[in-house]
Amino acid sequence: MEEKLTAEKLTEYGFDSDNIKRLLTWPNIEMSYDNGKDFYFASNIDSIIYTGNEAYRKVYFKDKSNVTFPFQCFDLIPEYYQLKRDAFLIEQQKRYGTTFDKMDECRTFKENEITKTEEKIKQLSEGHKKNASFTTDAIYKFEGYFKWLKRLKVEDFFKQDDPDSVNGQNEIEACIENLLHPIKHECFYNDGDYKKVVGLLKHFLEDKEYVKPPKTIDLIYNCKTKLSKVLNKVYKQNATHKGSLKSNLKYFEVLRSLNHFASLTDDEIYNALNK
Repeated sequence: MEEKLTAEKLTEYGFDSDNIKRLLTWPNIEMSYDNGKDFYFASNIDSIIYTGNEAYRKVYFKDKSNVTFPFQCFDLIPEYYQLKRDAFLIEQQKRYGTTFDKMDECRTFKENEITKTEEKIKQLSEGHKKNASFTTDAIYKFEGYFKWLKRLKVEDFFKQDDPDSVNGQNEIEACIENLLHPIKHECFYNDGDYKKVVGLLKHFLEDKEYVKPPKTIDLIYNCKTKLSKVLNKVYKQNATHKGSLKSNLKYFEVLRSLNHFASLTDDEIYNALNK
């Protein structure tokens, strides 16, 4: 569930006064809170308080190119599996090109995941044998995931995808993050700006209407060359159906939302992306 972030709601859900003040006055603040009964995730970037599965999703899947195992919310296991699988498929498609076979790679991913989970259970069990106080909760959780994997029929899970899932929405976002995340801390001052840029690129690639941000997004000084190379790859890997990069003026307009490109002409942006 999602609710508008307000002081009243934060107080109602049990956030303390210091954190409420931070969420209402500091820029780009996100935090989670567990009151023992319910779990919440508050974001002043989105101006939303997330509860239940949505809150857990914000914590475990914050970085969709490197998702975290959802220990406290097993309802998210299928989504966890699919996000990991989608990131794997993108890398395999890059590696094998026209010889890429999605079904074969889906089977490979499942086999790899089973092997890794078995190894994790063994590792945790050895730790428990050496130290009786070692928690068994993690072991039970991974054993549950292992059983789910063994029951999983790749063909049935495969059918749940969109017909064009290799180029579908989740895949597009995962591709953007796979390319952009490695230079995140060299180009962006905070997570909020990084998310805004991912969102702008995602909307462009999904052919959604471009809405110019109210304020130009400031990037870290001297990152233009590195970022330009990545933005070129984002286009080439996802938008060749839109025509050549040089002729796609809409893409240049999106990039002008970033301060390093804001005052550049179309030709100057194109040249920057092709250095």
